[in-house]
Formats: sequence, structure tokens, C-alpha cells
Amino acid sequence: MPEQEGINGIRFPVWLDDTGLRVAADCPQAREHTFIVWPRPLELWLPSTERRSARLPAESALCPPLQGRNTAPLMLSGVREGAVIRQLPGQENITLPVFTTGGKGRRWWFLNGEPVNSANNSLSLLLNIAGRYQLVVMDESGQVAAVNFELMR
Repeated sequence: MPEQEGINGIRFPVWLDDTGLRVAADCPQAREHTFIVWPRPLELWLPSTERRSARLPAESALCPPLQGRNTAPLMLSGVREGAVIRQLPGQENITLPVFTTGGKGRRWWFLNGEPVNSANNSLSLLLNIAGRYQLVVMDESGQVAAVNFELMR
């Protein structure tokens, strides 16, 4: 989906200094370069050498790029927006594994506005009450991903 990659799609513009390190656009000797990267949803299946983290140059310590600008978008997977999840007959609980890709650093998870005790990229929700749910995750750079779904008996 195009909205998952932002307005630049898989074309990833960055500013490099003379040594090839990523810098802010206003740094001396900064030149814009465009890298072509695989779409974010495919990263899980790519060899580590083909992932964005390996293909993009390191950040300069002297004139680092603005935080979050080149951070991959935070994406939530495991349940789709508007999904209706049904319990199997005789099943008391549903275990719903969800995970994030992209983003930066620690994660904060919230289910229906209440914090969920996990700081990892993945989470297994144990659900047993029918109704509507909203799952929100936020990363250290302030990016937020959310999904609304329903559990039916």
C-alpha cells in the first residue's frame, strides 16, 4: 500500500557528506542522494544485507540528520483495520500475536487506552471479552500506529 511507505514510496532521499555519511540537509557539503529500497512489508523475508538498515549509510556524529526523518515508518502487523475475529466453539480465549516493523527504539502498547506491559516489537494479546478493541503502539521517535478490530463469540 502506498500510504505505508509515505510520499516517497521506495525511493529514499538522504543527504550525504563528502565521506558518505548521512547528514542534515543544512550541513556543509551536504548533497542529496536517492536510494532505492525494498518495500517495508518485504523486509521480514529479505537477507539482512538487503534491508534498509544495511543499505543506508551511517549517520554522521558531527552533523547528524534530523531525528525521525529517515526513520522507517512504524507499521503494526498481525491484525487488519476493521477485522472481525471470531472465537472457535468451546474456545475461552483468543491469542492474537501482533508485531511492529520500522520505527525506532522502545515501544509502548495500549489496548483500549490502557497500557499493556510490553516494550518489545511484538506482543501476544490474550482476549476473552467480545467487543470492539483499539490497539495503539508508539515508538521512541513519537511515531504511532493503530488498528481497530472486533472480537465476536
